[in-house]
Amino acid sequence: MVTSSRCRQLMGIVCDHYRQLLQSADDSNASLIIIDELGPVELKAKGWADEIERLINNTSIPLLRVVRTSILKKVLRQWTIGEVMLIDISKDSAENEINTIIDFILK
Repeated sequence: MVTSSRCRQLMGIVCDHYRQLLQSADDSNASLIIIDELGPVELKAKGWADEIERLINNTSIPLLRVVRTSILKKVLRQWTIGEVMLIDISKDSAENEINTIIDFILK
């Protein structure tokens, strides 16, 4: 059984690792960075907000961002995201849209 303090410790390790990945992402040889997800926490400048902000403003690597439909307009306003491709997974299958996504990113 995992105690709540052990759980917090494990989450801290995971959070630190993810933060390091985000901080070094634009230094990598990646051809795409996927942020799953931009959510209410990041909109409040918490969570991964600082790292995401830095990536959005400083990387030339394409970013694929997962966003809840309910907060999409807020995310678009907060991060002044330019050209957008919207895939609603409640209507579209990501598997069916993968080539469309790749074409959009590579153009």
